[in-house]
Amino acid sequence: MTEAPNDLSNLIHQLAQARQVEAATKAELNHLNEEIEVYVEEKYGTQKRLLNGWMEQAEAATKITDEAVRQAALTSYLETGNKRPHPAITVKLYTHLEYDAGLALTYCIQHLPGALKMDARKFEAVAKAAHLSWVTTTEEPKPTIATDLSKYAEEE
Repeated sequence: MTEAPNDLSNLIHQLAQARQVEAATKAELNHLNEEIEVYVEEKYGTQKRLLNGWMEQAEAATKITDEAVRQAALTSYLETGNKRPHPAITVKLYTHLEYDAGLALTYCIQHLPGALKMDARKFEAVAKAAHLSWVTTTEEPKPTIATDLSKYAEEE
């Protein structure tokens, strides 16, 4: 193994120390959060559970009533054609297209190639295995740093 350049050793030392400070701070913050959770549970636990129950009931009632209002508004619109069955409701019409996906793909290939999107991951897997002459393969170096740098934190 060759000796690492001095500037790289210094950077590893700095990174090791930064990771130690980050880990210690995270541990302290986690401990504080646990203490806060215990305090909140002791002081407000019963009230919080009661309010959560009421909130679930309120959300369920709102959802049911919302659906009933939407259904009544839709029924009114279908019967009368009125898009404002109530001052608080507007019925909007949205265009919805239904089509055969295979026919749409054929149409796009022939008339609208810009609408087609290449799946780069799948293409690259095939291109790598097929050794396509017009695809260039290169290697890109990417450093990987050891997770445990504790032995470098104390060096200087």
